[in-house]
Amino acid sequence: MAEYIEFMEEGEDYGMKFIEKIEPSSGSGKISVEVTQQVQITKPDGEVINDELKASKEFLIASRAFTLDVSDVYSVSPAENACGNFANELPHITLCKRTIPWEFKSSLGEPWLALIPLSGREYEEKDMTIAELKQNKEDIYFPVSAQPAVYLEKDTDLCHVIDMDKALFQKIAPRKGERSLLAHGKFLNLLQKTDETVKMDGYFSTVVGGRFVPTADTDAVKSTIHLVSMLGYDEPEKLPADCVRVRLVSLYHWSVFSRGDEEAGFVSLMKGLQCDVLRIDKANTLLQHGYVPKRHLFRSGESTVSLYRGPLVPFRAAGAKQKEEAAVEKIPATSDGALIFDRETSLFDASYSAAWQMGRLLTLRNKGVAAAIVKWRKRVETILLKRAASDFMNAKMKEEYSAKNLAEKAVKHMLYQLGNAREEADAERREGEVNIDEKMEE
Repeated sequence: MAEYIEFMEEGEDYGMKFIEKIEPSSGSGKISVEVTQQVQITKPDGEVINDELKASKEFLIASRAFTLDVSDVYSVSPAENACGNFANELPHITLCKRTIPWEFKSSLGEPWLALIPLSGREYEEKDMTIAELKQNKEDIYFPVSAQPAVYLEKDTDLCHVIDMDKALFQKIAPRKGERSLLAHGKFLNLLQKTDETVKMDGYFSTVVGGRFVPTADTDAVKSTIHLVSMLGYDEPEKLPADCVRVRLVSLYHWSVFSRGDEEAGFVSLMKGLQCDVLRIDKANTLLQHGYVPKRHLFRSGESTVSLYRGPLVPFRAAGAKQKEEAAVEKIPATSDGALIFDRETSLFDASYSAAWQMGRLLTLRNKGVAAAIVKWRKRVETILLKRAASDFMNAKMKEEYSAKNLAEKAVKHMLYQLGNAREEADAERREGEVNIDEKMEE
């Protein structure tokens, strides 16, 4: 039975729930569904006819057992090809599908997946067909009998396998009962998400590794983190005595670089990025300031060229301080209000205008923020209506209702009614005169 651990601040709409396990509603194999409906028909002469309608449908439920669809992977940590000090970090992988770690079960009822980081010297890897894997003609231990009988792949499909020494496997593989602790499900409130994640239902599954990422003191060590199938390896310490090497099916893998003398953090992550240096032509003043000319279409339909500078220039743009102070002096109400006219070049600077429009679009796309704005506007409207009603009632209550005031109000009301009656009579008289004139002309 799944246990929920809720992590949510009181009064917040955004939070998360950790779930011990999320099992599929049905197992793998052939499923047969039969539907029966009792029908009763009454004829006009009173005769009742009873009939029974039946329909049956068979279908197959199967999951991937030797491969993993890349679209099922939501995120990995450490990130792929990341460089840093990961010596004290347990890798983990988050899957978009909530039930993947529990779609197959070991004989002990534990999840069938495990996450194992390995350096390049500790294992060998290759691709082979599922049929070749199940034949197991090599002198390497692989529990063929423990593999599922029903799976989604074809026997001609390729799968990725890793081979390692038995002693190493027994040292780093999860022990009995540990895989249940290294896999969990979770639910996230995606209301405040702005990317494609908002289209999901909020349920994820996560598998955590039980071994730290291999790390050296000076040179960066390349390690590959493998999401492997543990079917048939419920108790690694009880492998056959005559086996020397073992084989695992790697459903998904990614590489990282770890070095002990490098502190893990933003700096090391930025240094690990593979990108070229931003180059600027020193002979061009605009490029020195970080600006580029871009085509600019005005609302009136006119076209011109304006200057634009993105927010991620790797330096303090010369002359930008005065423009920034002028721009933030008063918050513009529209994107056009954030345009800055550069007298030196006689061109508009559209940097803040583009940022204003981008912020507006991002806000409208963020369902959580948009809902909060609508909620705030309704609350303010309610407050203003209550305040106006309160002011009206206070003004009425402060009026003096003496006999003289009541008489004056009655006289004013009577004069108002007499004026309306006189206008209606004049309108009827004019309409009658028009009708008489029309008849005379006829």
